[in-house]
Amino acid sequence: MIESEGAKHNRIEPSARDGRDNLADARLSDGFDVAKQTRPDVPQKSGDLGGAQLSFDQNGFKLTYRPELRHDRLSTLEQSRLADGSVKTEQTFSGRQDGLHKQISTVDKAGKESIVSRFSDGRRVELDRRLGQVLSRREYDSSGKLVGGAEKDGHRSGPADVRKSDVVKPGRKPDLPKPDLPPKPDGRRVEPNTPERERTRPEERRFEPTPARREQGKPEERRHEVRPGNERDRKRPVVEVRAGESIQRAIDRAPEGAVVHVQPGVYRERLNITRNNITLRGDGKAILDLQDKSVSGGAIHISNRRNVTIDGFEIRNVRGGDTPTGIAVDGRSNNISILNNDIHHVESGKDAHGISIYGAGKQPITDVRIEGNNVHHLKLGTSEAVVVNGNVDGFKILNNKVHDNDNIGIDVIGGERISGKDDRARRGVIANNQVWNIDLSGRRSAAGIYVDGGRDVWIENNDVRNATYGIEIASEREGWNTEKVHVRGNRIQGTRLAGITLGGGDTSNGGVTGSSVENNDLRGNRKPIWLQNNVGSDVVIRNNRY
Repeated sequence: MIESEGAKHNRIEPSARDGRDNLADARLSDGFDVAKQTRPDVPQKSGDLGGAQLSFDQNGFKLTYRPELRHDRLSTLEQSRLADGSVKTEQTFSGRQDGLHKQISTVDKAGKESIVSRFSDGRRVELDRRLGQVLSRREYDSSGKLVGGAEKDGHRSGPADVRKSDVVKPGRKPDLPKPDLPPKPDGRRVEPNTPERERTRPEERRFEPTPARREQGKPEERRHEVRPGNERDRKRPVVEVRAGESIQRAIDRAPEGAVVHVQPGVYRERLNITRNNITLRGDGKAILDLQDKSVSGGAIHISNRRNVTIDGFEIRNVRGGDTPTGIAVDGRSNNISILNNDIHHVESGKDAHGISIYGAGKQPITDVRIEGNNVHHLKLGTSEAVVVNGNVDGFKILNNKVHDNDNIGIDVIGGERISGKDDRARRGVIANNQVWNIDLSGRRSAAGIYVDGGRDVWIENNDVRNATYGIEIASEREGWNTEKVHVRGNRIQGTRLAGITLGGGDTSNGGVTGSSVENNDLRGNRKPIWLQNNVGSDVVIRNNRY
């Protein structure tokens, strides 16, 4: 169904729905049709979504899933928008090994998430976090007594929000962390209430690898300093890398859960992440410069790893080999965060990427976060600046700047036969990105944001300027459709062909089904919306401003 309302409707931000806008033919990311509700002041309606129920009230929406729609022994899932604009999600479970019985999550407008997890033995864990960073955590026993004090942590929590260490078997007391008390000069421990003047700074420790025979003729290797974490990295060992030292050697020898802190300087080495549960932090002043090196694959390569964060590096001058890439993720990796990096001058006449997530195996890459990066001045050949391709399940691309590149800005791909039956990126969010100056020559017909064969993707509140297409929803492969993509609240201008284009460029290409284009500002484009080939009748277009 297509309802093109034209310029008479004002643009409505999805986060600002308060019951005054017209709600019609909403869709879930699972693709189920829901009942039509044109005004919230008429009698309420709800729809049978093949396993989910949705209803509208004055605050917006409320939806409930049946258990067969979800995994992890989920019994029910209910999501609703509250009067203050926050979104509440309530889940119940049965038969989970960790004993998790019920979990309630509330996300406010500022992005702060509060999670309450209740277990079958009566315990309760409360967690507050923002943008993946844990702000506080409290654990209570079955009597309501606080047994795990509030923690201010720097690690990024996993998707379950409850760590394995939080699970206490019945009949066993929880293992509480012992306070890390600094020693006095005579070696005695200092009690927590000791006045500050009596405290002494703990001795700095150095990480010493297992003694090994030094090869004849080679100089002794410099050891990297390992120190306790500061407030930002509390309870995590920090490995310091100084200019002139090897980052790779520090990664290989880092203890479990370490932060490898790379101090300002220029480092001329490729990095292979050989550890799980590790953070590389450059603070925006550590530079990987691969000038005069022939690079195939990633300047930083993450393969078959979990719980890895790359934060605050400048990566430049990556070229010369097969598909040079700034940061590359592949294999069976999960919980990967790529944050606040400046990636530029990655170049190839054939294929290159700034950031690539390639799910080529039978097991998916999961829980990927690409946020706060600046990806620019790339020569990409036939490829993309930021790409998520193949068997990738669950990703977020948020608050990035992608600009001055000669091909596609952000791309979500499926159907290229790089993996098995789940050969498509899915369940993703692309939001609050700024994309501009894409394919200024116009030779490649490139889009700022492109979903080519992906599924269940939400594209919201992005700014796209000066590209051939602003946002393109299509499929380049015959018999393969892009499905359940929702384009909402974006601002697009200055495109050479169209602000938003849907469908294959040829009748032999695939098409688009179960998708929607709503509340976008499309003023200042040669053509606001272009419907090409194989656009399904269930695609909804409405309330866009031309």
